[in-house]
Amino acid sequence: MGSHALRLSRQDILIHGTNRPWGIGRRSSHGCLRLYPEDIVRLFKLVNKGTQVVIVNQPLKVGKMEERVFVEVHSYEGEEPSVGQAMHMLADRNLIARIDFAKLIRAIQEKRGVPVEITLGQ
Repeated sequence: MGSHALRLSRQDILIHGTNRPWGIGRRSSHGCLRLYPEDIVRLFKLVNKGTQVVIVNQPLKVGKMEERVFVEVHSYEGEEPSVGQAMHMLADRNLIARIDFAKLIRAIQEKRGVPVEITLGQ
């Protein structure tokens, strides 16, 4: 479990370090959120007791940073994220005209679990 752990209001779920980095960002634990050892040390110093934690369980996320557009796709037990779902999310944020459709399709297929830039012309 590592040197530091943050206990959430649900006592059986922790945010903690790990010596098994292959499990970070994957559904490989019994509900805990694993971080690299150096990241949990840094996070532990930054948060105060009682800090609200929101756990997001979304296999598909879209967003932008400055003028760059990103999609994050995870494998999911159940309905797999689709290009259509991503297009709806991008349309809701007025980002359709700024994306490279081929990059979006590749990101949906690869399901890397990390943000992937899909900006047109990048």
